[in-house]
Amino acid sequence: MTAKGHTGRLDATIAVLAVVAFVSAAPVAAQSGEEPELSPAARLGAALFSERNVTNPGLDYGSSCGECHVDGSRSADRADRAFADSVPLSLLPGKQTTLRNTPTLVEAASWRWQGSGGDGGWRGNWDGSAESLEELLVAKLSGAMAGWGEGDAERARALSAIQVTLASEAPAEGAPYAERFQQAFGIDVAEATPEQAGQAAAKALAAYLETLTSSHTSRWDAFAEQNRLRTGPNEGQSAQDYSFFLESRIGNQEGRRLVKRPEGFDEQAYEGFKIFFRTLPDQLDPEAGVGQCVRCHTPPDFRDGRFRNVGIAELEYDALWGAGAADRLDPATVRRGRPTRDDAAAIDLGRLHVAQGEPGAHGAFKTPALRGLAGTGPYMHNGAYATLEDAVRAKILAAQRARAGQLAHADPIVAEIQLDDADVAPLAAFLRQLDDVGAERFRYYLIHFDE
Repeated sequence: MTAKGHTGRLDATIAVLAVVAFVSAAPVAAQSGEEPELSPAARLGAALFSERNVTNPGLDYGSSCGECHVDGSRSADRADRAFADSVPLSLLPGKQTTLRNTPTLVEAASWRWQGSGGDGGWRGNWDGSAESLEELLVAKLSGAMAGWGEGDAERARALSAIQVTLASEAPAEGAPYAERFQQAFGIDVAEATPEQAGQAAAKALAAYLETLTSSHTSRWDAFAEQNRLRTGPNEGQSAQDYSFFLESRIGNQEGRRLVKRPEGFDEQAYEGFKIFFRTLPDQLDPEAGVGQCVRCHTPPDFRDGRFRNVGIAELEYDALWGAGAADRLDPATVRRGRPTRDDAAAIDLGRLHVAQGEPGAHGAFKTPALRGLAGTGPYMHNGAYATLEDAVRAKILAAQRARAGQLAHADPIVAEIQLDDADVAPLAAFLRQLDDVGAERFRYYLIHFDE
């Protein structure tokens, strides 16, 4: 309901001041609701993102980055896909599918690996196998994602074909690629080597991906503004200490009946908020769910820059071979692949395949950011869970298996998750509050709230 009366006017005034502060600091796109002005390199990258003629010309059909990483504002159903896909595994040129689910690209360019030694730099793919954004993009353009085979010879063929496209063709709209590369990087792609042309294409795509950022205009952000909550830990503060701050602040607000919730952030989502951030049992309500979610999915981006084993790979394998079967496998004899009843050695153990010997690598995958989550299903690295509710139930099962000693390599946090079926709907409802709504709608939520 809209705030009314003297107290309501005071609340609305405070909220409007908060809007002014927010908008003054927000990115241009969030302020105006329009596309931000892109650099020549980013505009070139945006064109390449949708270009189908950089895939293997010998195949029946071409694809592009944008056909797996869907920009919802331009999709037929207008669903906000947050540059992810809507299927468990994406279809590649050559009529194969990806091994893993296509993740969102929002904030992907800013991901930093916070390993035991601190900032370990940028790491791409679910398993961190690429050590720079440009390296990842060259590999995508010249590998299976673009319909090419393995090996140096195939890579050389791919880069030569890409160079031909860049030197001789134009996107659907605008100047030819050759002119754009000259403007953006001062490079003549016709005279460059195929390797240089591929690197220049990756550099342009990287410039575009760096513009795919969250505007932090979700109902969660409005809720935090309304209740004067910090939207992330202070420097040096642990995620768990941050959760204690939130619990204390909200407990104080509840005691004074001052908690405000943006319109649509209903009681169920509010309960889910408390489950998400709860890391210790509630002394007043021992049966309340303890999600531990914040310890891995830490605001403001709801990620922690780590690779963690949360048991999903093992659950996928055990569903075929019995509870605890994955733990009995010898890592030296497994083959990276999707588990099937025809091949007991096939399993995707994530980071272990690229960093054997690294502590915690067994079955570990990159912690994904949760902003924009509602439109990015199916969920998890394997795309095995169609809905947010299904994904939450998978975490509950993993926690039960971990406590039973059937997930030997799981992150210790998994066994500390204490949830049951009653917690599924509230937690999923809260996760749906993390989608950006744009500056105008954000202003609305700041001054329209539920009791």
